[in-house]
Amino acid sequence: MILATELLRAKVYDAQGNFVGRVNDLFINPSEQFNRIARLGIDRGKFQRLLARYEQVASVVPGAVRLNVPELALETFHPDEGWLAVRKDLLDQQIIDINGRKVVRVNDVVLNEQKTDGSMELRLTQVDVGLT
Repeated sequence: MILATELLRAKVYDAQGNFVGRVNDLFINPSEQFNRIARLGIDRGKFQRLLARYEQVASVVPGAVRLNVPELALETFHPDEGWLAVRKDLLDQQIIDINGRKVVRVNDVVLNEQKTDGSMELRLTQVDVGLT
């Protein structure tokens, strides 16, 4: 189990151990899998932002992500309107009930790791909330 806030700004390393950048956001593509982190947005400072697909992630620990591919295998960042961005769209957002009342605020998102062939998937399993 890992919290989304422990991954935001985490250092990202490629398969050779080279520093690539820092995690900027986590993206879910509900049309593919409703609770899987489909892509990691990687901020490279002044350089072009990158995306790592879920199957390119080898391991995750708080503060660090290790990829199973070299940096050159990563996609350049192109946002997609169908994606749900954990940092931008979920964290610190209010949940509203069916009557329009503000109920709780999202403090964090709990992710569970699922090992697959040579990679690791992160699945959103819980939402940590606080009263508004």
